[in-house]
Amino acid sequence: VRDSAADLAGCDLVIEAAEDAEAGRALLLAAAQAAKPDAVLAVTSVDGSVIEQAMATGRPADVVGLHLPDPAGTLAEIAATVLTGPDVADRAAALLGRLGLTTVRCRDRAGFIVDALRFPYLNDAAAMLGAGYADADAIDAAMTLGCGYPTGPIADLDRLGPARAVTVLRALHAETREPALSPTPLLIEHVTAGKPIR
Repeated sequence: VRDSAADLAGCDLVIEAAEDAEAGRALLLAAAQAAKPDAVLAVTSVDGSVIEQAMATGRPADVVGLHLPDPAGTLAEIAATVLTGPDVADRAAALLGRLGLTTVRCRDRAGFIVDALRFPYLNDAAAMLGAGYADADAIDAAMTLGCGYPTGPIADLDRLGPARAVTVLRALHAETREPALSPTPLLIEHVTAGKPIR
């Protein structure tokens, strides 16, 4: 962790970890200007396009997307854009591997792999709950006991927070226009109320 962009001059990998895309763009631009010319610049946003942030750096060939799925584990997802240099994703994977992370690669898209699969599933569970199909405990038990998942979807939504679910689902919906990826009314209602699902 660095307090100043000037501290990035010797870094091989610079990871932007801002709370929102606008702040991320500003941080990434400052990092791109301060980092050494061959440094890998990693964008951590899963709810938008990596290429948009990469273009703002003036160094889009050096930018990859990076997602460390929650809960923290040993997986790192790397997304190369159409402008990412041929060896940049390889260097990012090697550096992350030295930190003990297993890397998987995907193309630049909202949600990377994990969240593009996880949040539609959580949205379906919220839709079932909202429609009165089953209660939260039954839905969670069905998936933990019936499918062997370590956590039920409603418990997962409470852990991640409905606001995060809505943010990722809106990004997935904006990118694909798939109606099933639009956040369910139950999720939106809970975000508005500032309340967990359970």
